[in-house]
This record gives sequence, C-alpha cells and structure tokens, in this order.
Amino acid sequence: MKTLAHPVFGEVVVDSDEGIEWSGSQSLRGQAVSVDLTLPGGETNPGACLDKVASFVKEMEAFDATAREALGDDYEEGPDSAVGGYLDHHLDELDPKVVTKIFGVVPDAVDLPAFLRAARLCRVGLYPSELDRCAVFDYTIGKDVTQYVLSVAFDGEGEVTSIDMES
Repeated sequence: MKTLAHPVFGEVVVDSDEGIEWSGSQSLRGQAVSVDLTLPGGETNPGACLDKVASFVKEMEAFDATAREALGDDYEEGPDSAVGGYLDHHLDELDPKVVTKIFGVVPDAVDLPAFLRAARLCRVGLYPSELDRCAVFDYTIGKDVTQYVLSVAFDGEGEVTSIDMES
C-alpha cells in the first residue's frame, strides 16, 4: 500500500490490489453532502484517475445546478419519467401532512418548483473508471421519510447520462 497526496481528496491510501475506497464530506449551501470515491485495483495511474473526478467536488455547486436542470427536464417527460415516478410514489405513500411539510404546499399543488426546492443533494459517488457513470449525484426529499433517491449520473466530460430512482 502507498499513500497519494491529492489537492482535492487529501491523503489517499492506494492498495494495488484493492484500489481506492475514500469517503469524505463537502458543504453545499450550508448542508453536508457525503462524497465517496471507488477505484478498482490495477489502475496504473491512480493520481490521474483522481484528477478525472476532482472537478465534481471542486465544482459541486455547478454540477448540482446541471443535475437540477436535468431533473426538471426529466419531470417534463411526465409520470413515466424517473422524477415523475419518484414524486408519484411519495405523494401516494406519505401522509398529506408530511407532504405539506416537505414541499411547503398541499399534495395537489406539488409541482416542479416545489420538488426542486425540497430535493437535497445527499451524496456524490465518484467512479473514475466508469465511462457513463463517472459521478453520481443522489437527491432525496428526506432521509427520514424515504429510502429512495434520484440518481443523476455524469460521464467524464460532465454530461448527464441518466436519471434513475434507486434505493
């Protein structure tokens, strides 16, 4: 095992067989967002792999804005979209008082702006060896009310590649 000093991730332990498992936290608009990085063993240049995903941490606010725009676009696709399914599920399952507390409006009035205000970035997963899921931004309406998240995946160029509801 060796240690790699990185300007964004700090001291990272690199195991040539096991790779890198790193976790930390980043503040975004006063809220803690957990960040984890997974890199399989066998990478010949782990420093370059860390550099590849560092911008997702350094520029988290900009990528959050991009992800939120993509969530809005997905919502516009209707109830069969990931965002539509996420909202429909929670509007059906949660008590109306809880819905009002989360979204700030009664259940029948939950719309895209109410959803985007309520959605919180709770986790950023970094996978530098994955081409289409180099970074995954997970959003929740509340960890205390749901196990489900909306995952917005980015490729290495910073383009959104998918949005999925996951647990």
